Amino acid sequence: MFTSIQGVVAECIAENELTRGMIEALPAEKYAYRPHPKARTAGELAWHLVTGRRWFLEELLQWPLPDAVKLLLAKPPAAPQHMLEALDAVMNEQLGHLRAKDDFWLREEAEFFGRATTLGGILYGMLKHEVHHRGQLSVYLRATGMRVPGVYGGSADDEA
Repeated sequence: MFTSIQGVVAECIAENELTRGMIEALPAEKYAYRPHPKARTAGELAWHLVTGRRWFLEELLQWPLPDAVKLLLAKPPAAPQHMLEALDAVMNEQLGHLRAKDDFWLREEAEFFGRATTLGGILYGMLKHEVHHRGQLSVYLRATGMRVPGVYGGSADDEA
């Protein structure tokens, strides 16, 4: 669990960079890949990584995003660079909100799917959500023959 805003900011920046790397590794021509009829396509999954934070920020934390950012999130783009622009826009807003808070804010009580938690716990859940779907995307990359970037260490595609 988070104990300081500085720690949250550092962790969000680090995870965002890892997510960016995974989205950058997925070429637009692989967006239609779907490993199973119940699964999202690769493009839908990448877009879910980009837009997933919006729900946490706006709905759970009540941090409104500016109209310009909402416009970027209005529909899935056809190119990775536009996904990255939207990802960065949401991240910049998130960091702005976080940097305006103090460490005590993290300990304020909250609810997450009917469970008692803290506002810091909601942010922790947001990052776990991102890590989960980023892991899925790495499997999609492997299945489509793309290079899988290292995340918390090297990948099989990194030179030894």
